[in-house]
Amino acid sequence: MRISFSEPGNFVMLKLVKFHDALFFNLVMIFFFVMCMLLIVLMNFVVGLFNKYNVKTIKNRESLVASLQKTHFPVLEFVWTIFPSLLIVNMALPTFSLLYLMDHLVNPMFTLKVIGNQWYWSYESNDFPWNNKSFAFDSFMLDQSQVKTGELRNLEVDQFFVIPCDTEIRLLVTSRDVLHSFAIPSLAIKVDAVPGRLNQVPLTVDVPGIYFGQCSELCGPNHAFMPIQLYAKH
Repeated sequence: MRISFSEPGNFVMLKLVKFHDALFFNLVMIFFFVMCMLLIVLMNFVVGLFNKYNVKTIKNRESLVASLQKTHFPVLEFVWTIFPSLLIVNMALPTFSLLYLMDHLVNPMFTLKVIGNQWYWSYESNDFPWNNKSFAFDSFMLDQSQVKTGELRNLEVDQFFVIPCDTEIRLLVTSRDVLHSFAIPSLAIKVDAVPGRLNQVPLTVDVPGIYFGQCSELCGPNHAFMPIQLYAKH
C-alpha cells in the first residue's frame, strides 16, 4: 500500500521495521482501551449525547458511589501502576539491542569516507585489503534532461559507489561547509555530516540491488538536490 517503510536491505532495517510494527500494535491497543474507558464514563456519569440515562439516574449513581466511602483501592492502584510500567519496559528493551546493532563495528573490510558539500556528495577510500589502489570522486544529481526512461527523477546521480554484499564497511561521514545528513532509509543509515568532525557508522548490505537516499538536513537552497545512490552486488 506504500504507507510503510521501504523494503529493508539488511538485517538491521528488518529488525527496525518489525519493532515499529510491534510498537504500533501496542499503541493502537492502548488507544482503544482508553477510548472505551472514556465512553463508559460518558455514558454512565455524564449528561450529554453519549448518555443513555437521565439526570436523576446519574445523580443517584453519584450518591451511591459517594456512600461507599472508598478512597483507596490497593489492588486496582497496584495494577494500574505495574501494568503500564511492564508495558513500557517491554517497549524499551528491544531498543537497546537495535541501538547496539546500529553502532557496532566488528571487523570492517574497508573504510569509505563520505563528505558533504553544497550541494553534492564526495566519496573516497584508500585502505582496500586486496590492493593499494585508492579512489575519490564527486557525485552530482542528474539533470532532468539526462534522466532516461525508467530512472528516478531527483535520485539518479552521475557517479555512484559500488560495494560488495555481506561485507561490513566502515562509513566515516563529515562535511566541508555546513551541516548535512547522509541518509539511506532502506539500510537504516542516517548520520549527520558535521564540519570538522568524523562520524562513524557501520554499513552492511544483505540484499543486492540499488539503494537511494538523500540529504536529510536543511543545508541550503539546493538541499533537495543532493541524492545518494548505492549499488550493492555479490
